[in-house]
Amino acid sequence: MRFKTMILPIALLMSTTNIFAKENIQVIPKPRVMEVTSSEFTVTHKTKIIYNEGLKEQGALLQDLLTNATLYELPISKGYKASKNSVFISLDDSITDNEGYVLDVTENGVSISGKTSSGIFYGIQTLLQLMPVQVYSKTPCRDIEWTIPTIHIEDEPLFAWRGMMLDVSRYFMTKEYVLQYIDMMAMYKLNSLHLHLVDDSGWRLESKKYPKLTSIGSFRGEGENRSGGYYTHEDIKEMVAYGALRGVTIIPELEFPAHVLSGVVAYPWLSCRGEQLKVPDYHYISKDILCVGKATTIQFLEDIIAETCEIFPSKYIHVGGDEAVYEYWDDCPHCKKVKEDNGLKKSAELQSYLTNIVADMAAKHKRTIVGWEEILQRGKINEPTVSMIWKGMGGTQEALDLGHKVVLTPATHLYFDFPESNLPGEIKAAGWMPPISVEKCYNFNLSKYEQNKNVLGVHGCLWTDQFIHGKSLQEIDLLNENRSENYVTYLTMPRLLALSELGWIPHKDKNFEEFEDRLATHYKRMDYAGFNYRVPTPEIVSTTKVDGGYMIELKSPIEYATMHYTVDGSKPTPYDPIYTDKVKVAQLADFRAITTITKTNHSVPTFFFDDYKKYKSFGQFAKKISYKELKEGDNIIEINLTGKISDDANYEITLIPLTDKLSVTIGDIDIFKRNDKSGSASYDTTLSSSPITKSVSISEWQAGTPYSAKIEAKVSAENRGNFAVFVKKID
Repeated sequence: MRFKTMILPIALLMSTTNIFAKENIQVIPKPRVMEVTSSEFTVTHKTKIIYNEGLKEQGALLQDLLTNATLYELPISKGYKASKNSVFISLDDSITDNEGYVLDVTENGVSISGKTSSGIFYGIQTLLQLMPVQVYSKTPCRDIEWTIPTIHIEDEPLFAWRGMMLDVSRYFMTKEYVLQYIDMMAMYKLNSLHLHLVDDSGWRLESKKYPKLTSIGSFRGEGENRSGGYYTHEDIKEMVAYGALRGVTIIPELEFPAHVLSGVVAYPWLSCRGEQLKVPDYHYISKDILCVGKATTIQFLEDIIAETCEIFPSKYIHVGGDEAVYEYWDDCPHCKKVKEDNGLKKSAELQSYLTNIVADMAAKHKRTIVGWEEILQRGKINEPTVSMIWKGMGGTQEALDLGHKVVLTPATHLYFDFPESNLPGEIKAAGWMPPISVEKCYNFNLSKYEQNKNVLGVHGCLWTDQFIHGKSLQEIDLLNENRSENYVTYLTMPRLLALSELGWIPHKDKNFEEFEDRLATHYKRMDYAGFNYRVPTPEIVSTTKVDGGYMIELKSPIEYATMHYTVDGSKPTPYDPIYTDKVKVAQLADFRAITTITKTNHSVPTFFFDDYKKYKSFGQFAKKISYKELKEGDNIIEINLTGKISDDANYEITLIPLTDKLSVTIGDIDIFKRNDKSGSASYDTTLSSSPITKSVSISEWQAGTPYSAKIEAKVSAENRGNFAVFVKKID
């Protein structure tokens, strides 16, 4: 422990999980040290708020938070000691961690101490979680006893960096929504909001020196279809101040050298070709990137970084650096000259050349650059930087060995633009990687890095390129609705709570089942706070074979929710029968169930999948093909492989018979990257009783791009069989 005292015996520390269950203390993230006693303190209209020197803002914030729900106008004053029936907040230098806090609740009142105002804020958040859920209400709640259990808590985070990235470039989010996003993060003690402000499809940050960046670069489409927006300097200052009071630092991201087409559209001279282009209204990775060889480009970067550092006080500035295509640098005379003058052999090395220039610019403003892991893979970076590892964990040790700091944000566990499951009915989301459940996020094992001071922490990402794929989520006039913002929050919650605990406590102290029990009580808190969320599906506790079918037992994932079900294979609604006890069905495939909060707020259905475990050696299941969906003669079978094609590699495509009476002649199989052929293989064989496998080589893989397969299949009239398609990455 690094706190001022060591109060609890080891046996009590090890029993924290039992205390949570016994006393119904449902705090997220779980405090490190906690002792609960059997009494309580009640906040009344006479309860005073007393604050130390320098904590007036925190005291006023606590007053506001309590007044909204209680209607009590709690008196507030500066002071240096607690009094009876008060909440006393004070600074304490003996607490070693800058975000650590000590919370004591006795029958006489509450005291919260922290080394900094951030620690005080986190103590306040824990206090609110100990109170009735209605404390989060924005409107008065009457006839509530505002009781708090008597408790002693000593707490501090595991990692100093606990962040979320919000992509406001692909889809513009209003200032008001960003403030709400800060509220969501702060409620669960996340401290770094990474705003992705620049990308091909939108420049979202006002520039006084380059006004076309927003007058042109922040909008896409024409006429009635024109949409977009940007943040003024005043907007940014308001968001920064709002976050600072809540312990959240806003880190701006300005993309260089790629993902910056919106800037190139505004000022074509920034690119090698200088052509007038337009801001794209669908997602793709543009080859038009910043020209490294022009002095005007370098001056542009210096000006933009200076402006950005002036309005964002964060010690970090994110410079992107991912997914650059160097084709135009290869042919550009300006870029060729820079390569020659600096002894560079490949155009890719120009990226590290530019990164070093940008790092020096940032250093003039006492800032450290952050970049995606690619910034370390294109040549030597002169000064220590912060690398965000997103392609998996492979680049982590490489970055550490080179002397850089690391923030862990792997797409495999912490990209929240992927759905939480592959259940039918999930909302449109990214599909180039497998789903990320709350459990998968929570159980991400970071124990290898917990004691490494150069691993700063963990970081979730929510990209919004899905909003401009196709028609379903394009920017439209919302008629005073907030559909798109609810969509983003739906993808964020409740996985943000898993991320919160991932960054707060050691892996050895985590237990997902115990976390689930606490999580079940937080949906009501989110309801009162006005946060949208994905309603979890019912948990299938058991299935028992009985005469004439199966008995199914369910458990609600939310303590106050109901469950509705059907037994005929139809999609259940909140008007179908309520689950009260075990249900008998003839076939497991006929059963569906949903978790219901209200008539308009419920989960997608849970149901029983086909069991393909015995085929796991063939890789990932892609699709089941039924003879009923094939016509006699020639067929083209289309299969979505997004998420299963996940890198440049060789892949095995295996077709497995599932039934007898199967007779299908398989011809060519072609793999497509969006609409372009990316690989192919020829079968020219009959699929009947044994699996058949072919290898396909994939190159120039792109994250976020949909992949699919088209299989030629000739079917005879006698065919009455089904088969499945599996995909396996083999190197």
